[in-house]
Amino acid sequence: MFILHFAVSISTVFYAGARAISAEQNNRFDINDIRRLLTIRIYIDKRPVGSGIILTKTANNYWIATNRHVVQSNKTACIQTYEGLRHGATVFDSINTRNADIVFLRFNSKMKYPVPEGLLATRRYPLIPRKIIATGFPIGMDSTDSMYTERRGVTVPLLSTPIQDGLQLTYTSNIEKGMSGGPVFYADNQLAGINSLHSDPLWDVDYKDATGKTISPLLAEALKRVAIGVPVSVISNGLAGLPIVTALPPLGCK
Repeated sequence: MFILHFAVSISTVFYAGARAISAEQNNRFDINDIRRLLTIRIYIDKRPVGSGIILTKTANNYWIATNRHVVQSNKTACIQTYEGLRHGATVFDSINTRNADIVFLRFNSKMKYPVPEGLLATRRYPLIPRKIIATGFPIGMDSTDSMYTERRGVTVPLLSTPIQDGLQLTYTSNIEKGMSGGPVFYADNQLAGINSLHSDPLWDVDYKDATGKTISPLLAEALKRVAIGVPVSVISNGLAGLPIVTALPPLGCK
């Protein structure tokens, strides 16, 4: 395996309309269903553990973003794409987001999956509420599979900058276990970020700012009442810190 570091140039991406996918793919995919087509399911040891989003492609290699806490310390995972096929994937960390709740998975396939034209745009975090749609695959009480799900809500701007784990996107969607790592879209289908924490956690969360300092009790109480995600700016930064990997053999699913 030969690895070289590279920097990704970031350009604006629109997921709505004909600009959502490349011209080659426009005849293959329903552009009105782009959220479902981009959302994938993740398995570890045959168990569903979370969700993710296809971001970009190089040759037959696709890159996915998900939460670090979804894959934990595992170096490989199994991902399931929209049509039900499963692919072995390798987990990669980015030198730019090693302290954030985001990692990247790479899988190899000759199948043609929709990807955004170019890469993600670093958008200004919205300072006013905006409608959003969070997607993913909730996991049942018995850890069984469930169907693709969309949860609508609005952003609730509480954080001017990301806090610990790269979290900043705060919104009202009802996120469930299994939706972690799934994408959050604005109403115009532009990417806002990925799910990370659901509201009303069953355990005490010690929210800290980016320097590791515990945030104020008032803000902490407000954060408990909303879902929290990794914003698109952190995702873009992570993509820019990924390695180029060549001669990586395709993986099967365990």
